[in-house]
Amino acid sequence: MNKDHVDPLSQGNPTGPAQPVGAEERKKDENWRQLTESEKKEYAKTILESKIFTEERKKAFIDDILEVYKKHNLSIAHDSGAGAFIITDIDDRLVNWMKNAELED
Repeated sequence: MNKDHVDPLSQGNPTGPAQPVGAEERKKDENWRQLTESEKKEYAKTILESKIFTEERKKAFIDDILEVYKKHNLSIAHDSGAGAFIITDIDDRLVNWMKNAELED
């Protein structure tokens, strides 16, 4: 997705002022109704394309991380005790762990 793309449902203000519960949904519905059919189709296409290319984006992201591993001879590991991550010497087991990362829905 283009970094300059503005989500027509958020009207470019994703955080905005605090609104009562349900107000955001009503605003999105109102914004959606104001879009032309062409704009609705373009928005739907953008969403579909972002989902299609998610696996490719994940692979590119992980490849970049693995390049950083090699550059610094370090790895990221998960520290189950604290729920955070730790930095450690590069390790094939940790490289494989990173390669097998799952996408969150």
